[in-house]
Amino acid sequence: MGKFKHTEDFSMLKDAGETFTIIHDGMVHNPLGAASYVFEDALEKPILHQLGLVPPSVRWPLSDGDAFPVTSVADSGAPPAHPTTSSTLYVHIGAQPNNSPHAGTMVTFAVAFLLASQLQTTYAALRAYARATSAPDLASWPDELKVVVQLDLVDTAPDKSTTIDDVTYQFSQRATGNMADYLDDYHVLLSELHAFVGGKVEYVCANQEQLMRMPAMREAIRTILLDRERLEVETAPGKEKLAIRSACQTCNVADKHGIVNIYDVSPESTTITFYCPTHGKYTLRLEEPEDVPRLELNTPLRNLARALVYMADIAESRVPGQAVPTRLHMRVTGADYAGTYQESLFIDQLEKLRQVAEPALRDVIKLMYAKTFYAPLITDWSGAKLSKSFYVEGNAYAYLREEEKALVVGFKGMSAADREMLYEVVGKWMRGRAKVFRNYSLEYLRLAMEKVKLERAAV
Repeated sequence: MGKFKHTEDFSMLKDAGETFTIIHDGMVHNPLGAASYVFEDALEKPILHQLGLVPPSVRWPLSDGDAFPVTSVADSGAPPAHPTTSSTLYVHIGAQPNNSPHAGTMVTFAVAFLLASQLQTTYAALRAYARATSAPDLASWPDELKVVVQLDLVDTAPDKSTTIDDVTYQFSQRATGNMADYLDDYHVLLSELHAFVGGKVEYVCANQEQLMRMPAMREAIRTILLDRERLEVETAPGKEKLAIRSACQTCNVADKHGIVNIYDVSPESTTITFYCPTHGKYTLRLEEPEDVPRLELNTPLRNLARALVYMADIAESRVPGQAVPTRLHMRVTGADYAGTYQESLFIDQLEKLRQVAEPALRDVIKLMYAKTFYAPLITDWSGAKLSKSFYVEGNAYAYLREEEKALVVGFKGMSAADREMLYEVVGKWMRGRAKVFRNYSLEYLRLAMEKVKLERAAV
């Protein structure tokens, strides 16, 4: 089989210099199906149920017309019936900071902030109603739910690479420092979305070193290594190697796909020997606290390791007298990671890893972290996802209207007023609930923003 081509050409079906015209009547249909059907009338409360924050006995419908109180116990001035308890839900989003955020990334971030705000507000309303009606299971509710959006920057993503003896070696964004050119855009985007939801939701940023320093990371990596023979063929069918990396401390180069790594896993010790084509071999030992943060993982392995350490963190955060853990984690990501990817490379893998997991993790692999919310995918005319990566050619999207090109360029091509209109469009999807469970084209996004502009002018 030949190498997959990232482009497909229909241009021979038109005259030179012309562009295709897509004709539509401007009517948008949102047929219900799958998740949009189930969550048409309620979205936030089911998620709170799934996270274990709201007891199953709570059957009160909470719709737009309900007049439940939304004042939290802490703000009401009334003393709680028992010592104040609280839980923090971290809503994780991620980005490889190798360019300025495009419209797809901005939509995912907006969904995360809006969902976080809605979950926090809905929980406060339900909790206050439970207290006002003296619900019998009141003691199982945390008095307060704080929701925090956390941007996990994948600074270990490749920035540039070279091939030596058929092995690809990379320099990461962390090594080159080129991501500094784009980080300000991400910080402004987070600040704008924080303001857009009324400042109700806090946000934090984290990098890969912070993830690798999580307390259970050593056990997570060991669990992966204990099952590496299977994982290599199921999660990396192209290379059939675990893409675990560590940059050479002298020149920062790393074997991108872990082709020549050597693993030695015993009951007492776990070592990985890496190879630099210039400076030779070097070995890391997972039992050394400062060695684990030097590890880098590709996307499938990072998803698994992250899930394992966050499930361990959820379990570790439990305190006596509180039914719900004090820390919870969920993720918001683009819909391109739904379906086969998530089932084959994440959910199935967690279930299989449970069989070989280190004792510290075996009891916490309950698939709690499998709670993932998918943001709508932004697509081009053909239905392909919007991309600024090396998978599209340099003249990609040249046919677009100037307004649509600005969406491709994303943050850099849009004014603050344009970005706020984009956030409003996403806000309508979230309020409409069913509208968030589908994908949208650039043409739709352009027209939706124009409609918001007209609606503003009419006020």
